[in-house]
Amino acid sequence: MIDTESGIDALDVNVKRQALALNVLRIATFLYVFALPFNHNAAIKNLALLGVLIGLVLARGVRLDWRSPVVLALLAILGTALFSTLLGTAVLEDLNAYRKHFLPPLLIFLAVFLAFSDMRWLRMLLLIMLAAFSVRAGFALYEALTSSRDMGWAWKGFSLEAAMYIPLAVGGLMVMRRSARWSAAVVVALGIAAVLAIESRTTLVAVLSSALVIWMVRGQWRGMLVFLLCFGLIAGSVLALKPKLVERYSSIFSSHTYQGAEALSNRAAIWRGVWEVAADRPVIGHGFGWKKLGRTAVGNGHVARWKQQTDAESQFAAWYFSLPSDKVNPHNLGLELLFETGWLGLLVYLGAVLTLIWQSVRLVFISSPEWQPVGAMVVGFWTGYLIMNFGNSLWLGSGPSAIVLGILAVLWDKARIGEDSISTQAGIKAA
Repeated sequence: MIDTESGIDALDVNVKRQALALNVLRIATFLYVFALPFNHNAAIKNLALLGVLIGLVLARGVRLDWRSPVVLALLAILGTALFSTLLGTAVLEDLNAYRKHFLPPLLIFLAVFLAFSDMRWLRMLLLIMLAAFSVRAGFALYEALTSSRDMGWAWKGFSLEAAMYIPLAVGGLMVMRRSARWSAAVVVALGIAAVLAIESRTTLVAVLSSALVIWMVRGQWRGMLVFLLCFGLIAGSVLALKPKLVERYSSIFSSHTYQGAEALSNRAAIWRGVWEVAADRPVIGHGFGWKKLGRTAVGNGHVARWKQQTDAESQFAAWYFSLPSDKVNPHNLGLELLFETGWLGLLVYLGAVLTLIWQSVRLVFISSPEWQPVGAMVVGFWTGYLIMNFGNSLWLGSGPSAIVLGILAVLWDKARIGEDSISTQAGIKAA
């Protein structure tokens, strides 16, 4: 009798500890995702990450299914980046960059997987994410329309954030309960208006493509038409407030934009320079972190060689790669991967991302009806992510990508459980 009572008490303590762990994880994750769209709040994010760490300790870790393609893809990316870093040209500096970039999103990924596998909590997480982004979008729109960008803070880097958050808001139109869908609609409208006002053409293409992919994957053609109509109304309103944008956006469809444009020529010079620097260590790269790109180009003699050449691209490359370290950006994820991790890392990363995208598309169709819109939202996120990385360098872990990966892991886990349940039932009937 005593042993039975002790066992019941131990079970009760374990249940209470798990409940406490989940609550700590949820509160800490809410705090982190609300701070995520804003800059200069490292103290808040670090406090939230400490809470996540405490929650994981209370939960005594996370039981991951090592068969999950999501988990395997992440391990491949983390392992390859670490391998290149340990054999890189600035090991201590690169290890610090590796820790700063990957540790926070890894903790958030685990928190989302463990504490947000219930649709009710996932909707709340999405609502808080979109609320935080709407604040950033509102300030960015104000700065763009009032010509206060030089003194503003919200518009800096906003185009990159928008390409990842707006697809989540479009997906939220399907994921949220009817009573809360208005909030996602407001975020979509505010985000698109801010993107238009900030004059980011690439982001606009990414956002529109992501939204259309989400509607097409779900087969909701009427919803797509309503979205396009609303987009036209928003665009018309912004262009009426800022008429000079008409010429800016009409240039997207002009062939002159892509013929001899100085910006494109300069970007090509940067890409060629990164390619040549990466060729010094083609297999495993120079190690994680792009901020050593400029001094590597100088130290390996590339800048001196470019200065001796007379063509405009070489002269621009010599100037650009001589800038301070934090200014010399590869402006292309593929080339950054080639510089940091070599062909080995590039191929592994490409394979991992393609695996994640394929699983996202697959899960849209095999998940339960309640979770299928979540899968479509994740597919839309990947669309924007790929488009933005033609001219930017966003490793996985940037922005809300860790949250999306956590959601994808939850989707895969639920689909696996559903398939196992169906197989079990079929076996029972056969017997």
